[in-house]
Amino acid sequence: MYTSCIMNCIYDCDYCYLQGMYPGGNIVAFVNLEDYFAELDTLLEKHPVYLCCSYDSDLTALNGIFPHAEAFCRYAFSHPGLRLELRTKSAALPFIKKIPAAKNIVMAFTLSPQELITSYEHYTPSLNARLAAAKEAAGRGFSLRLCFDPILDVPNAERLYTALVDTTFSVLSPDEITDISLGVFRLSKEYLKQLRRAKPHCAVSHYPYELTDGVCHYRSERCDTLLNTVRTALHRHGIPDNKLFIWAPSESEKGDS
Repeated sequence: MYTSCIMNCIYDCDYCYLQGMYPGGNIVAFVNLEDYFAELDTLLEKHPVYLCCSYDSDLTALNGIFPHAEAFCRYAFSHPGLRLELRTKSAALPFIKKIPAAKNIVMAFTLSPQELITSYEHYTPSLNARLAAAKEAAGRGFSLRLCFDPILDVPNAERLYTALVDTTFSVLSPDEITDISLGVFRLSKEYLKQLRRAKPHCAVSHYPYELTDGVCHYRSERCDTLLNTVRTALHRHGIPDNKLFIWAPSESEKGDS
């Protein structure tokens, strides 16, 4: 399940779908969190809930201004039927140390090669800072998800992403990681049009994508190469396939354009 309580982000990642979703960078925060929690109370009376609440913004990065992430975590701590996922590119050590830790709170860190952080993920923390935050989260008892997503098809991509995996496991142990998501870059056709207007000089905007069912993505063969590169690197560090969640074009999509 997905919900949005803050729209837009303090970061300025060139490839982010928010660049195509919104015409500007203004942040909108909904302050009626009691209504969100009342709805969750109703749902949890019926069944367990998996909730992703940090996709249309980075709630962890914004917590010092809008304490929504903290509020959701405190709610999850007292409601074990809720599994809460917070996706982030932040390195918010004070936040991680402050909130109560629980296994039903999933801290999901997006990781990229430092070269691509520098080129495309403006204002975000460094790779080393994110890994330090991930290490702290695992040590405190949160569930830890790593997100190698989106994987970008850039020059020397195979080398960059192999090095990224090696750097990650120089800091983290496989035993500290709950699971890992892998996905190549993809974006809806309409969002890509807006992204090209917002970032006219960015290479990500003007890649010759294929189009399937309204989604722009790399050629299926290139997707396979990129994903297999990262998966092979993960295998070398002891990560089994049953810990991997992978997005790639399906076999039926190959050849569409």
